Amino acid sequence: MGAIGGLTIISSIIGLIKWIRGRPIINNEKNDDGKITITTGDGDNVTVNERLWEMYKNKIIIRNLKTAIHDPLSRDGVESVGITSKNEGGSIVNWDEEGLFDTLHNDGKLIGEDLSEKSLEIISPSFQSGNKWRFLEGFSPFHASISDSKFIERVNNSETFSKGDVLKVELRSTRYEKDGRIVTDLDITKVIDHIKTPNQQDINLDADE
Repeated sequence: MGAIGGLTIISSIIGLIKWIRGRPIINNEKNDDGKITITTGDGDNVTVNERLWEMYKNKIIIRNLKTAIHDPLSRDGVESVGITSKNEGGSIVNWDEEGLFDTLHNDGKLIGEDLSEKSLEIISPSFQSGNKWRFLEGFSPFHASISDSKFIERVNNSETFSKGDVLKVELRSTRYEKDGRIVTDLDITKVIDHIKTPNQQDINLDADE
């Protein structure tokens, strides 16, 4: 859950999920003050800050949150899960609220998941929050998200990239069955090393290629 960045935002995500209550979201609109107004199918609406909305849309964060809630509630005798802090309070999820989380970002039936160490050549970095990077392994290009919060912080602090750079990473591959086909979600959970190529011009961090 490191990418969430603190208990307060976790509690806010849980609060938003409880407010939505599984209702379809038919509109989200950015206001002049930068906040997002969310409207559900029954006409109800709420305004949240943009960071909370982006976190709510992040499948990796929601998946980790669902696991943190589902695992203890699946044990005999456990009726609620508390995510609390002595200084900041927290949130309680009761057993009868668990279903609110099951419907979030459900991309199909989970088939399997594995974690492996890879060395990936960067083809196209992405400096927009939530967007995927494009990599090359051997002769096969592919896209993957990056959930390593420490690496994301380095990127935000203007870490530079050059053509031919390689990331040594831990890559999580999650496979789902959806509409009769297999869908694979790739996420870099940890960047072990950024291997730079010498004597190449750095990519401009202000451009999302």
